[in-house]
Amino acid sequence: MNRKGETVNGILFKPELIKRIVAGEKDVTRRLDHLKEINIEPDKWEFCGLAVNKIQKVKLGDALFINKDFPLEVKAINPRYHVGEVLFIRESWRIINPIGKYLHNPYDFGIEYLSINHEVRWWTDNGNIINYPIDEKTRSPLFLPALFARHFIQITDVRSERLQDITDEEAQREGVFSDPVKWGDCCHVDAFMRIWDIINPDHPFASNPWVFRYAFKYLPDYKYEVIR
Repeated sequence: MNRKGETVNGILFKPELIKRIVAGEKDVTRRLDHLKEINIEPDKWEFCGLAVNKIQKVKLGDALFINKDFPLEVKAINPRYHVGEVLFIRESWRIINPIGKYLHNPYDFGIEYLSINHEVRWWTDNGNIINYPIDEKTRSPLFLPALFARHFIQITDVRSERLQDITDEEAQREGVFSDPVKWGDCCHVDAFMRIWDIINPDHPFASNPWVFRYAFKYLPDYKYEVIR
């Protein structure tokens, strides 16, 4: 359950990866967020770790990069997610109107999750917690409120690395498995590379960009409460 004053941010995954998170087959994700400036010339930077103290404009947990040619030039990049942070997984969804279908209060509604298995969870809206029209249309994962999320993860480790540093074991932890039917006879890293290039055409695997590597654990029993 979220602590008083705690907010929970969302994170996007493809539906097949949500399945693997829930199944315990994915506990790592690599993201390009906040590294645009570093990736203009990725070869000239070296990652030196996360800041353990606040120093002038450097915040606790910032990723520190040093210019290899000019060691006095240091860039502090704030990762999008931080160790200990709880995130809810964003999913496609729709609001179900129970009137005429189920014996519910007319202010009740259902949330159907469209990413995997189309589970429906029913809500009693006596607190006026829904402000969408109950028109049953599909809604973007970007607009799923934390209150209605069904899956949560907690960040356990953050670091930055070059994308091509990924190992076969790490590719498996990403939830990527070699599929002879889809990808042919290739290793897990090759399968990861092909999927990465489809999702990130502006920063393909061959360009070897810097990424943030986030390790996390799935929280099956986490409960979110609105902080009023």
